[in-house]
Amino acid sequence: MKMSISKLSLENYGVPLLIILLPTYLVRFEIFGIPFTLLEISFFGVFLFWLVKKYNNKGFSKQYFSKRLKYPFSLAIVFFVLSSFIGLAVNGFSNAALGIYKAYFIEAVLFYVLVFNFYKKVKNRERLHRSLAVVALWVSLWALVQKIFGIYWSGGENELRVTGPFTYPNALGLFLGPISVFLYFYFINLVKDGCPIFIKDKFYNLFIAITFFLSVSAIYYARSEAALGAVLLAIFFGSIFLSKRFAVVFISLGVLASIVILTNQNLKTFTFEKIQLKDFSGEVRKQQWRETGEMLKNDLNFISGCGLSGYQDCISSYHQEGIFFNAERDPDFRRKIVIFDDKYKAQHWRPVEIYLYPHNIFLNFWTELGIVGLFSFFFLVIQYIYFGIKLLKKKNHIIIIGFLAVLLEIFIHGMVDVPYFKNDLAFLWWLLFALMGVYWVEQRLEDSK
Repeated sequence: MKMSISKLSLENYGVPLLIILLPTYLVRFEIFGIPFTLLEISFFGVFLFWLVKKYNNKGFSKQYFSKRLKYPFSLAIVFFVLSSFIGLAVNGFSNAALGIYKAYFIEAVLFYVLVFNFYKKVKNRERLHRSLAVVALWVSLWALVQKIFGIYWSGGENELRVTGPFTYPNALGLFLGPISVFLYFYFINLVKDGCPIFIKDKFYNLFIAITFFLSVSAIYYARSEAALGAVLLAIFFGSIFLSKRFAVVFISLGVLASIVILTNQNLKTFTFEKIQLKDFSGEVRKQQWRETGEMLKNDLNFISGCGLSGYQDCISSYHQEGIFFNAERDPDFRRKIVIFDDKYKAQHWRPVEIYLYPHNIFLNFWTELGIVGLFSFFFLVIQYIYFGIKLLKKKNHIIIIGFLAVLLEIFIHGMVDVPYFKNDLAFLWWLLFALMGVYWVEQRLEDSK
């Protein structure tokens, strides 16, 4: 008895499986001298299966060239992919640039297409939501096992930080941050509406709640302060819009937290130090931004950026090899650095490496994709926010608030880090846009009836 290709389980579980396997980009190998990751091979397998299924069912001519087939964000995506190709050309089509172009742009945008077509089927939505919880769970458990057994990151002296399956702690925060925010609002939606279709086990709500707390705990033990702050702020602002009751509760909590911080000198000092970026990590970021700003004053760099994977070469002539760091918070530090001896200066000198990116979401896109890429980035984000606001005017949808809160988390964390230029993060970005796009198309169809 022949089994139809449309009946295979890959149709229903291929995309969720890809999400569960997002961190497997760390498994790398070569095929005929071409570098690949396990995530890429998995993605190509699912994507090709989907293409064959679509061709068998409707044929490419009907499915892909119909005037009725329109994807949300299509114009912005065209600009985005075009600017990435320009960035590839600016860096001379180098192997490093080609790898980034393939993974962060072509594959990631195709993933958007795949998720959009998968998620528009209502029965598939809970499968995708569950997959986000599952990947957050196993990544968080990995990190918490590291904490329990004292397996810490070796990248810094006396830094007891976990990494999960990743190679450095901030990667854990960058990955779990957006998913944690989504899980919070997803849980609120489950509690409000009861167990959704296909999920009859009441313990599922508890599973989501536990996964959320484990994810936040993993971020905490990674000591990814920017990620933790971004998660808390996104949840705070998103919760205010859930209902009047939530607004009262969270505003009250915000006022109480502010009072505690302002009346406790240690907490006050710590909080303002982090906000003003006065710790070592913050001072490094500010130095990076100053150097990047000087580099972008060059007319050519202002327009074209540095090209994909070109930032390190581009910034080298502007880079300061280190900074003087005021670890003791001496108010007379600047004067002493000028007039004190070389021994004092050596004690406060900290070397600073040239990073792959300038660690700011706007500068990241500008230096990699040029001014056209920065414009396409703004175009995408403005459209996303516009869609979200318009949808909320139709109905106060908790999931939509969650999507907006996830983008807020990415932006807050992205002010001091790199929330896109990594295989898993690029896929998460386009996953988010596909989910918002499905709800937008559905609302447009309802409005047209």
